[in-house]
Amino acid sequence: MAASITLAGESLIAQKQAAGQPLTIANFVLANVPGLNPNGPVNRAAGKPPAAQVVYTWPVTQSGFVNPNQVVYSLMMGTDVGDFDWNWIGLESSEGVLLSVAYVPVQQKRKNILPEQIGNNVTRNFLVVFDGAQQLTGIKVDASTWQHDFTARLKGIDERQRLSNRDVFGRACFFSSGLALEKVGSSYQLKPGIAYVEGIRLERTAAQPVAVPSVPNKAWLDVVLQRELSDVVGTFQVVFGAGKEDYTDSAGARHYLVPLADLPATSVITDLRPVEPITGELIKHWASQNGDYPNLRARATTKADVKLDQIPNAISDSEASNSSSVLATTKMVTAVRGLLWSAIDAIVQGTSIAGKAARLATARTFRFKGAATGSATFDGSADADITLTLADSGAAAGTYTKVSINQKGIVTGGDNPTTLAGYGITDGYTKPAANSTFVKQGGGVNQLTNSVFIGWSNKGLLASVDSTDLGLIWCESNFNPGSKANWASSLAGYGITDAFTKVESNGAFVKQGGGPGQSGNRINIGWSGTAVKVSVDGNDLGVFWTQNNFDPNSKANKANSIAGYGITDCYTAGQVNGFLDQRVMADSISYAGFASDQPEYPYFRRRADNAVHYLQRRLGFTPVQQGGGNYQSNNAIRLGWATNSAGIRAQVDTTDLGVLWSESSFYRPDSNNFLAVGLTGTAVQLPAGGTWCYSLMHYYAAGQGVVGKSGQAPGGTVISFSGGATIYGFAWRYAP
Repeated sequence: MAASITLAGESLIAQKQAAGQPLTIANFVLANVPGLNPNGPVNRAAGKPPAAQVVYTWPVTQSGFVNPNQVVYSLMMGTDVGDFDWNWIGLESSEGVLLSVAYVPVQQKRKNILPEQIGNNVTRNFLVVFDGAQQLTGIKVDASTWQHDFTARLKGIDERQRLSNRDVFGRACFFSSGLALEKVGSSYQLKPGIAYVEGIRLERTAAQPVAVPSVPNKAWLDVVLQRELSDVVGTFQVVFGAGKEDYTDSAGARHYLVPLADLPATSVITDLRPVEPITGELIKHWASQNGDYPNLRARATTKADVKLDQIPNAISDSEASNSSSVLATTKMVTAVRGLLWSAIDAIVQGTSIAGKAARLATARTFRFKGAATGSATFDGSADADITLTLADSGAAAGTYTKVSINQKGIVTGGDNPTTLAGYGITDGYTKPAANSTFVKQGGGVNQLTNSVFIGWSNKGLLASVDSTDLGLIWCESNFNPGSKANWASSLAGYGITDAFTKVESNGAFVKQGGGPGQSGNRINIGWSGTAVKVSVDGNDLGVFWTQNNFDPNSKANKANSIAGYGITDCYTAGQVNGFLDQRVMADSISYAGFASDQPEYPYFRRRADNAVHYLQRRLGFTPVQQGGGNYQSNNAIRLGWATNSAGIRAQVDTTDLGVLWSESSFYRPDSNNFLAVGLTGTAVQLPAGGTWCYSLMHYYAAGQGVVGKSGQAPGGTVISFSGGATIYGFAWRYAP
């Protein structure tokens, strides 16, 4: 799509930025411009198309910013808008200025007119890029909050669901008799039921007629997950032939083909479906399964089968038992556990002698002295905490910036000096010394506290504030104020003597434009070497007429007659008409007549070469007039029989319109070639023979929705729907 900001839009942006005013985009404008090249460059100087070509104007639906220099505007048109086509789209400011334009291939917008027409929803986004776009437009909404495309995500969900189903049901799984091909009387049909093909669920609530083209044959189920309106549904059709394989159609949808049945004869149907006897919910089907399975252990499993044959079968409650062929019961384990806990408790309480004592017979006291004092009594029955009291170090309690420490690391004294000398610092400046040595940074009248840096570079002395480079510092070595002029508002103020002032220029030269009815276009007048020439905005207007190259007295005054110009050597129109009334008018001819006096052969003889040129005789019938009717132009129309005998072809100028349809090549919608559809069901079969156009609507029960299908198909094709109750529409056989 070619898109660009217009010259008027550039000017408006510059004006708004200079004035500090916001730029407001008010409307989208759609137009259908004949002959517009969508791949060509945008004419930035052009305005809006004529009103007759503008098909829709609507306020901006949503706006957002992508980054500080990019903003996006959206137009959302629902199914209540239409019908129109467009190939030109523009953004218009609140002042009515055309800001930006894009050329696109012809787009269609249709509104809902149910059930005849299903409308479409259309969203168009316009990205505008220039420096400071977000600030100038005042847009504060991030476009990422509403510019989403869920197509890829929804397609991924559909594919994951299909693969999940395939993991369960495999390539194909038909529930019981679902979608089985059967013959009823002389016709064929698919039984109602459920099937899964490559994870796509198929369901028929009623039998579906099937047109079998010939026997013997092989029937296949062609299954695809394809888009219908705003949904994606699994659909299928029955096709016939040998060796069918999966394929991808022109819309990018994958078709899966599985064999349905063999038809070796009219009375024989060999079912080829992979069938499972499933008649209800899958979980109930598996829960109801009964019997032994090859990979499961038999019901008569022994301890030896599972390597447990070394475990005794006998049990005992007695804690005194010592048999290796008897298992202890929980009663025996509880009794033994009680005996063990009693023995352990006696040891803990010190009532029983043990290898290691839990408590001292005589409690002992632990004491600390010296740099710290404290004591506690300990008998082994519990932990003892000792609180230590440290001895004084000799330094008074307080906060010090300078301390004295003894060899044991104890602070023995402290001080709080307030000078460099107090700390013994000799390599630093005191405040008085610094004030007298350096230029102070800030602190003066109207001065801020920003960091100022001055330093030498290979270009000279540079200055910066914080991180901003201020460039060179002007000083006597690189700047002389005496060489500069004081600011003034006139040429004389600057001492300029080689230029004209406005007053002098107005009196000395011819002004360009500014007079009544004159615009400000650029006019150039100059010598070409042979004459004075003039041009406007680069367009050459040619030579100026002057006294040297033009004498008005040598020209006749404008008149409307021969006598007015003083011409005496020619006939007037009245004289010529009188002569013509007396003879046959001749223009380069010598004779006019009938060859051998035969009225069927009128002719002229050309004077230049004496050649005979025969005239078209009277047709004898009334021809069809070319053009001249309402809304008709004078283009040349040609009719003729096609070289391939396909019929009568038509051509306008050099454009071939192709074969004209007639009753022999395009059927009228009479009773033999028109099918009105109104039935209860989910499938319609087109009558046999020819090629049909169809438009069908499938309505769900209780008016809960509708699905439409339209297109063309050979006679005998079955058009199927799913999930609904009734079908309405029509079909028309338009070709043999």
